[in-house]
Amino acid sequence: MPFAWSVNPYQRCFSSVADIFVRVAIDGTGYDFALDTGSYGITVDPGYAAIMNLTSFNKMQNSANAGRVDTAYARIPLLAVGSLSMHDIVVSENF
Repeated sequence: MPFAWSVNPYQRCFSSVADIFVRVAIDGTGYDFALDTGSYGITVDPGYAAIMNLTSFNKMQNSANAGRVDTAYARIPLLAVGSLSMHDIVVSENF
């Protein structure tokens, strides 16, 4: 799978600029992930985690400036971006 990226022309509610999306493959299925250069990890929407058949673990509730945030983690067995592949990637899910 060649490396691919695109710019989303639609404004998203949490972004003041166009988002850049990177095409990744998870267990061979392609998904578009938003590239967040200020993030320290990978966050997956719980709905998409369910579509990707990821199993959540370590569900907890964290305090943040905006109040409490429900968080969990999931493991992606194989994630590929172009020729780069990573195994057993732990991602966070924010509910």
